[in-house]
Amino acid sequence: MQNVREVEPRGPKLPMYSTSPKRLWIPIVSCIVGAGLLSIALNFGSAIWKMEYQIADPSLGLGANIIDAVIFIGIGAAAAFILIKIVRRRGINALEKIMTLAFLVLGTFILWLYGMYILILINELVPVDGSWEYIWMAAAFCIALGLVWLYASPRFAERQGIHNLVVVIFGVLIGSYLASLIGTWTSLIILAGFALYDIYSVRKGPIKEMMKQFDQGAAGGDLTALDLDDITIDIGIGDLAFYSMLTSLTLISTEWGGPVLVAISGNPGLYLIPFAAAVTGVLIGAWISFELVKKNKILPGLPMSIFIGIGLYSLAIGVCMLFI
Repeated sequence: MQNVREVEPRGPKLPMYSTSPKRLWIPIVSCIVGAGLLSIALNFGSAIWKMEYQIADPSLGLGANIIDAVIFIGIGAAAAFILIKIVRRRGINALEKIMTLAFLVLGTFILWLYGMYILILINELVPVDGSWEYIWMAAAFCIALGLVWLYASPRFAERQGIHNLVVVIFGVLIGSYLASLIGTWTSLIILAGFALYDIYSVRKGPIKEMMKQFDQGAAGGDLTALDLDDITIDIGIGDLAFYSMLTSLTLISTEWGGPVLVAISGNPGLYLIPFAAAVTGVLIGAWISFELVKKNKILPGLPMSIFIGIGLYSLAIGVCMLFI
């Protein structure tokens, strides 16, 4: 989601990166690069990250991927409708509390999981005592708690830069985690599905309802060049996480990504081509979305970037395979 508003003090803090139009690319590139590097690290060495999660019977083939994707999207959509029910009854401040708790739980879990991976790598070189698992669990909780404190503490209420940094960190963690957790084809179906759902959610669904209650003063109508100095663009953490998920997938997928081209051709130089194509698509989509959001209060941020990103990334792989 991209939201445009006049620069003004805000009430509750929502999981969005707020920036000027001229700096719109910063959070996107930061999340893409950060999640990409983390994904590569997680798939490096002998203890390769193997944790693909699948609900449906794998023997169903593509059908299993579709079933898993529908379940994932359904859970996300149901959660959004539950949140809007809570917001209607408790007010928009309730959403901040819920997101703060979600950040704490999700941050602790992902950091613990990544730390366990590091311990596995270390254990292959030097025996590691089992107590380190509990030590790292406590450390992961403390790190997540520190990030949540920076995110929600009134002490940093006016420090938008700190809030933005925390949003980027969680965008990187979530994006790289989803890319590692979910298989390639299921991931692509999920990304396409959420891109379509984003259109509904922003136009008629939960996001529209929440933003209506949250930001009554959002800028509307056409914006001129002079207006661009007086507005702020809000990018939802969901957009950043899914952008990162897509681009990270190109770096680790052995089915439809850079590793496939390297395996077929033996040329390491082809590894980054799908990634570069996906990044280009995401940025082009974000630019188009911003051009459109000039005439709207709020616009879905996923469709353009996700579909153009998947299209260019797939085209790049297809072209490379023709010449291998």
